[in-house]
Amino acid sequence: MAVAQPEVGQFSITPKIGGSICTMTGHPSIEANMHMETVTPTSTSNRDFNGIFFNHGRIRAGWIAEVDVQYQLSERSGISVGIGYNVQGMRLKKDNSLIVPGVISADGQDRYCKFKNMRLTLGYLTIPVMYNMHIYNGLSAGIGLQAGFCVTRKMHFEALFDNTYYMESLPMHPRSHFRWDEPNRMTRIEIDWCAIDTRHIQKFVLSAPVSLSYEWHRYVAELRYCIDLTEATDWTTNKKDGIKSWTESAHSRNSVLSLTVGYRFQL
Repeated sequence: MAVAQPEVGQFSITPKIGGSICTMTGHPSIEANMHMETVTPTSTSNRDFNGIFFNHGRIRAGWIAEVDVQYQLSERSGISVGIGYNVQGMRLKKDNSLIVPGVISADGQDRYCKFKNMRLTLGYLTIPVMYNMHIYNGLSAGIGLQAGFCVTRKMHFEALFDNTYYMESLPMHPRSHFRWDEPNRMTRIEIDWCAIDTRHIQKFVLSAPVSLSYEWHRYVAELRYCIDLTEATDWTTNKKDGIKSWTESAHSRNSVLSLTVGYRFQL
């Protein structure tokens, strides 16, 4: 037989790994503050761009690694508890390159900053609890709840300054610093990603996973969809139009579709 159900009362353990596609629902634009400083032999000029906004995100690729322990309740059902690490987040809109002009140099010329290939990465330590029901000949379905703890948050981007100087972000730091030197001129840039501050990324999320899996000779392939029941982010944006100012708030939830492959060990 290619398929054999575990005996009632037995435990099994299944390590698995796979890829995912993910995005964030209901999110606002991402906000950043930029400070530019230009130093020449005769003067120093400063320019601030407060509240740089980037459009809503799109689907991005992620990955998942997990280990599940299952207890067989009956011939056709079992309950499992796992622990894993999920990489989630979103890409910013594909054609969302941003150009910010401003007179930041002593020679009075406009300098430009163009962003591309931007993505937000959120890494979660996850604990899923699933009820699994055997349907037919190795095919099973599952439903449950999942606790997630956000342990990493990164913003990646590539930038072109003054159409000449290419920079890539340091992924470990929410605040990025750049510097370049030219004859008789030195420019410093600081970019502060307000949206990925710990005040806006929730440390804990509760999610609802549903799954469909197939087992063959103890190899298990699982397709799982998981959406947050609680908010993953709380971004607040302050806007001003010259006459009045107001605050816009929006909330996001992770939405993840994953495919994993694992091997079941009977204990």
